[in-house]
Amino acid sequence: MEEKNIKKNDCCQRDNDRSDKKNESLFSGILYGIIPHSFCILFVVLSVIGATTASQFMRQFMLLPYFLPLLIGVSFVFALISAMIYLRKTDNLSYEGIVRKRNYLLILFSTVIVVNLLFFEYVMPMMGNIKVEKVSDNNTIQTNPYTTNSLDIAVALPCEGHAFLVTDDLQKLDGVKDVRFTSPNKFNIDYDPTIVSKETILAQEVFKTYKATIMN
Repeated sequence: MEEKNIKKNDCCQRDNDRSDKKNESLFSGILYGIIPHSFCILFVVLSVIGATTASQFMRQFMLLPYFLPLLIGVSFVFALISAMIYLRKTDNLSYEGIVRKRNYLLILFSTVIVVNLLFFEYVMPMMGNIKVEKVSDNNTIQTNPYTTNSLDIAVALPCEGHAFLVTDDLQKLDGVKDVRFTSPNKFNIDYDPTIVSKETILAQEVFKTYKATIMN
C-alpha cells in the first residue's frame, strides 16, 4: 500500500512539474513577444500625455527604418538564450535533450510568434489611429468646418508600429482636421485648404524618412 502511494505521489509531482514548466514557457514567450513593442507603446503613451521631451528623444529611434524589426530579432535572441539556460539547468543541452524538452521549446517560441502577430494585426493598427489633442493657444488658427479637402496617401512604413509617427505629426498641423490610418500603410487626411496646403502636409519631417505617395 505504501509503495502504491509513493508511486501515486511521484506521478502527481511529475504532472505538476510539467504544468509548471508549460506555464513558465508560456509566460516567457509572452514576455519576449511584448519586448519589441514596448518601446512603441511607451512612445505613444508619452506623446498622448504630452511628455514632449521624452517622446521626441524616443522619436529619433523610431525613425530608424529597421528599428522595430531589430527589436523583434532581439526578442527571439532573448527567447533563445532563455531556452539554452533552461536546457543547461536541466542537463538537456544536447540534441537528445532538445527532443525531450520539445514541448517546452515549442510553447516558448510559438508564443513569441503569436504575440508578435497579434500586435501587428490588431494592436499596431489601433495605435496608429490614436488621437492626440492639439495644444490650444491664442495663435491657433481655427479651421472652417465647411471647407474640407481629403487627401489619401500611402507611406513606405517599415511596419505598422510606425504609423503613429505619421498621425502624430499630421494631427499637430494647423488646418488638419482628422487623420485616419488603414492597415498596412494608408492614411486618409481631412484638411482645410485655406489654412494648410497639400504640399505643406507632404513636406513633414516624417516623410523625409518614409516616402509618401498620393493616391488620389
